[in-house]
Amino acid sequence: MFELLEDTKTYWQALNALEQAYQNGEISLVEVDAQVKKLVADLGQSRRQALRDLWGATQHFVQQHRDEILGVSGIILLSYIWLTLH
Repeated sequence: MFELLEDTKTYWQALNALEQAYQNGEISLVEVDAQVKKLVADLGQSRRQALRDLWGATQHFVQQHRDEILGVSGIILLSYIWLTLH
């Protein structure tokens, strides 16, 4: 997730630099569009990687703590049933 935050920060800095360059007449609108498409694609790739990493970490956590998760879920379910019946 830290890499995604850094990549997002870099994305906004690059967009600001593109805007400044365009306003100064250093690059054309066509070049801006091409650069923005590349930046969006790069950020999308970073976002997908962050989601894959998060999913992998979640699966690992569940595998490591399956018994605890099932036990706590069971206690919560039984408590809910007891509270609704009484």
